Amino acid sequence: MQGHNIAFISNHQTEADPAVVALLLEATHPHIAEKMTYVAGDRVITDPLSKPFSMGRNLLCVYSKKHMYDIPELAEMKRKLI
Repeated sequence: MQGHNIAFISNHQTEADPAVVALLLEATHPHIAEKMTYVAGDRVITDPLSKPFSMGRNLLCVYSKKHMYDIPELAEMKRKLI
């Protein structure tokens, strides 16, 4: 499948997907594990329990308008990125 794009979609209950998927792919397909980009809500960078699972990954963070003011100090930064 060289040269093709693949969408791998996960409907998850935790924020561990980036770490688990990379770990599972590392042995057999290390190039895929290294180049995969993850799309996630801002909880992966703000929640202390979730953050370690996404560190070191290619991450595209999406800020939800519904949760814009969950952490008031970050609201202005989130609005500038929308």
